[in-house]
Amino acid sequence: MTIRRRNPRLQGLLGLSAAIDWFTRAGYFVAIPLNDSQPWDLVVEDQSGVVSRVQVKTTTTKNQHGKYVASLETAGGNKSVHTRKPFDKASCELLFVLTDDGNMYLMPTAIISARRAISLCTKYERFLVTGPQQLVVGGGFEPP
Repeated sequence: MTIRRRNPRLQGLLGLSAAIDWFTRAGYFVAIPLNDSQPWDLVVEDQSGVVSRVQVKTTTTKNQHGKYVASLETAGGNKSVHTRKPFDKASCELLFVLTDDGNMYLMPTAIISARRAISLCTKYERFLVTGPQQLVVGGGFEPP
């Protein structure tokens, strides 16, 4: 089943739902903002009390090597004016990406140098999450 939707907001809601589900199953407390004007989508608190802002992205696009590419830009505006803001890793601590095949990646934004898009290649495989895991400072995961 694909996550692709005609309306990009609906595709984004699928990503947000997957992130909420993953964090909840992993034992995090999850807070959802009242509006969408902030540069992050969720706030999570882990079992040791560490609070992180999370940006959620989805992707259905693959590059010429067959790897998913996640756009990091934030698009907004109305039908007459569209704006694109590059990714600012200082605005959140974690990036959660849902791919069209159902894979999920959770990575600290400190390791991301791109501002427009990332290819989910070998470099990011260690951030692939398939079940409840705990992010380890310095990169990678371990069971809770």
